[in-house]
Amino acid sequence: LLAQMSRPVPLSPCICACSFVNEIGVWVLEDSDLTAIDLTADPNALEEKRIGVCDGCFFIDALTEVAPGLELVEFPVDELVPALREGQVEGVATLLRSSGPGFNAFVAAEDLVKLDGSFVVLGLSVPL
Repeated sequence: LLAQMSRPVPLSPCICACSFVNEIGVWVLEDSDLTAIDLTADPNALEEKRIGVCDGCFFIDALTEVAPGLELVEFPVDELVPALREGQVEGVATLLRSSGPGFNAFVAAEDLVKLDGSFVVLGLSVPL
């Protein structure tokens, strides 16, 4: 039994992707008229609004399914906050976790606020 326990276990099949329940949050400028929106209470509140997301982000299709009225505009991740500040979009979105594209920049920006609530995406395969 001890010999069996000391064998290395191949982890590569476990590392590729997992299925999670994810929440996608939206940040806006603190002086925006959108700051009072609660996405959980009214998921359609941003309908027809231009929302920035990272270029080719893996969650775009899932976000389009749960919030079909959003106009998603893709930017390189480091250009999302500048695009919001320059008025190219009315908000920016990412997964609500530190590995979400742009998440740390959104949290660190003093002139941005996260809207209450989130868009819930089920069964999204997330690259690890």
